[in-house]
Amino acid sequence: MKSFIFRFGLFCALFVLGLTAFSTFLKVGQKHYDSNADLKLRLLLDVKTIDPEIIVFGSSVAEGGINPLIISNITEKKSYNAALSGRRIIDWNSIAFSFLDYTKNNKVIVLDIFPNVFNKTDNLYQPHEFYPYLNNKFVKEALSAISPTYYKIATLPFYYLTQLNSKIVLNSIIGIYDLLLNSQPKMSEDYKGYSNINSNYEKGNTSGLIQTEISQTSIKLYEKLILQAANKNIEVLFVGMPVYHKGKPHYNQLDSIYNWGTIWSKEYENVTYLNFLNDSSIIYQQEYFANNTHLNKNGASFISSKIGNYLNKNKYE
Repeated sequence: MKSFIFRFGLFCALFVLGLTAFSTFLKVGQKHYDSNADLKLRLLLDVKTIDPEIIVFGSSVAEGGINPLIISNITEKKSYNAALSGRRIIDWNSIAFSFLDYTKNNKVIVLDIFPNVFNKTDNLYQPHEFYPYLNNKFVKEALSAISPTYYKIATLPFYYLTQLNSKIVLNSIIGIYDLLLNSQPKMSEDYKGYSNINSNYEKGNTSGLIQTEISQTSIKLYEKLILQAANKNIEVLFVGMPVYHKGKPHYNQLDSIYNWGTIWSKEYENVTYLNFLNDSSIIYQQEYFANNTHLNKNGASFISSKIGNYLNKNKYE
């Protein structure tokens, strides 16, 4: 009996040790995988070296539509684009709250408003990119609030391993390989987080009405972010991103969605709003759009100049 207990205990110890080693391999590999999102998460959640005076949070609409280099050139202030493609505030709030927790230099947070900005989702885009940071309190809190599955991922040791697929494992292998070889990352920091969209307008599938929603979960997260920014004397600038005029009829309740920028600018002293939804100087210019909601590099230059000039006049004059 004692022999059985000993062998069983040894087996359990070896199993946990193997599981821990495999988990460490996956997390370290994913953390060092060469992608825009993984680089931003590592810089904001781990090494915490990103601390500009102006920072952008949001979705791919902001990531490709707001160029921090142009804003920096106009304002002469350090800027960084921390927006994450495919995400909404339910996904990316952890990096914003982490940033607010450690920042010493930030003066302005720029947030995008776009047609699907307040949609709620129970399934995150690329959730494995957050797995290396499950011990981070902001990631843990954000994931726990999404769904029972993500609550288990955030709170139960090794539960995230039940969500593994070949892509996660491959990312980790590539990340470890690059780390061991000390490979130069392809995701250059020269663009300060900005993702250049170098393409012409594509109409895409715009048949019928694209349903949008105003989730109270999203609204409350934005208001929490506004209040925490106010506590650190940080201004929040909402930017109502332009929608190409031919695409606007395909989205429901656009005015109600974009009106939240106006509501918050009246309710909170640290909030201002630049709304380009109906700005005729851009929404009729097809050469500024990659699709109905995403600007290409020309549109990004136009909008970023507007933002930079606004900040220069109203915040840094």
